[in-house]
Amino acid sequence: MQIFSEESQEFQIILSQIIAKTWLDEDLNSRFLANTNVVLEENGLPLPGGVEFQVKGNILVGTSKSASDSSTGEVIYEIPLPTKPTGLTEQVLQSWASEDNSEMSIDVHCRGSM
Repeated sequence: MQIFSEESQEFQIILSQIIAKTWLDEDLNSRFLANTNVVLEENGLPLPGGVEFQVKGNILVGTSKSASDSSTGEVIYEIPLPTKPTGLTEQVLQSWASEDNSEMSIDVHCRGSM
């Protein structure tokens, strides 16, 4: 099962913007940690049905809840979340987080395992 196949570039841009926003806003960061799916959807990330995302350490983990996905009924998707780089100004981060900025993105890759 693939998530974000055709939309992977869009996914990377949106997730990059969300990450930059969480670096700028502690309240959003707290919400992202507590209600990951809600924050992802609020920021325009189309989520696959039946996948619950959680942040564990610096990893965004998506777990498929469908028993048909594997023999154990669970497929895990891990998306590394980078820590805030030092030396970036708030202005650069705000530009990065803006909706009209598709030129910049944080390198995020989805790994799937069963």
